[in-house]
Amino acid sequence: MWTKAMIEAQLIGRIEDTLALEPERVVEAYRRTERVLGVRWIQKTVGHDRGIHPVISVLAIGLSLRAVEDLQNCELLIKKLKRQRDDDAISVLQAVYILRFPDFQPCEFEWEPPVGTKKADFRIRRPGEDWTTVEVCRPDSSQALKALDKMAANIGESLADVIGPGTVHLFFQREPDASAIQAVIEWAQLRRSQSSGDEILPGDIGVASFPKTPAANLTSSRPIGFDAVPMVGVITLKPGASGVPDRQVGIWIPFSDRRVDRFINDKAKQLRPSEAGLLMLHTGGIAGGIPSWSLTIKRRLQYSPTGPVSAVCLFGPMSASVFGRYRPAFETSLVMNDAAKFPLPGSLCQSVVAVREDFAKTLHVEPPVPS
Repeated sequence: MWTKAMIEAQLIGRIEDTLALEPERVVEAYRRTERVLGVRWIQKTVGHDRGIHPVISVLAIGLSLRAVEDLQNCELLIKKLKRQRDDDAISVLQAVYILRFPDFQPCEFEWEPPVGTKKADFRIRRPGEDWTTVEVCRPDSSQALKALDKMAANIGESLADVIGPGTVHLFFQREPDASAIQAVIEWAQLRRSQSSGDEILPGDIGVASFPKTPAANLTSSRPIGFDAVPMVGVITLKPGASGVPDRQVGIWIPFSDRRVDRFINDKAKQLRPSEAGLLMLHTGGIAGGIPSWSLTIKRRLQYSPTGPVSAVCLFGPMSASVFGRYRPAFETSLVMNDAAKFPLPGSLCQSVVAVREDFAKTLHVEPPVPS
């Protein structure tokens, strides 16, 4: 049975100094993972690695498994989860976790309900509400998105090496070419100090924004004029002398993924037309997924409503940094279909919002008081 000392041996450090979770919750998550998936699953997931990332991988699964502990007929999902790297099964588990967060109260649940000749992933009903059919999918990142993601990461790394301590996010008006990127790097080399407001980038290629959020805390607020633009975003953190990030560079490049229509049309066929239907899109494989796709989906549902789709929930798991300590978290976005025949039940909306608020706490938490 896992103990605090065993987990800290994997972390190479104290839980209190490394993870933004209570030690009791960390141990409980490890024990739950061992109980449900087995010790060999943990061993294969961690391998010979040590440090934060392998521990976060186990924690993310262990915390999510809390959502299915009391559900019947989970054998097929558990069998799929025991296969190493079954991303579809992990996405379904995470979707159930989001819809039952934060209290995991009793609910009626049905796995893989038939929809004509197809099957949805599951149905869920809270007391006093109607059934909702849920279909989960995990789109792969397109080649165009991968290229922009790599470009944004490279720009962020270059700027983080030359810009001074603080937080700066660059929002490009269009995809920058080599000369524009070089001009931005030279601009960063000349200034090395943070501004108090937005600043136009060289050649009017975009805008530099300087959030007051500490560099160790992630932020994604956008300047005026960019809030309705689908964009690919990559945030780079650079640690200071103390090991805590003192520089945060965000790079945002416009991009609209044209696969949205196809995904909505295809997956809507796996929702029952006689009850509320929820599409849940895992954005872990999509660069800039939630900001980019949520805006595109909102326009798609506004101008071309799809009857069985009551709403679309985008979710992306991540390792959130809270002043140098880490924890698993989910970023979510819920896009409602105002033309749907059956609206999404209020309790499910509240769960998605609660997950988003839980993630937001990691962005605005006060720094720990030194002991």
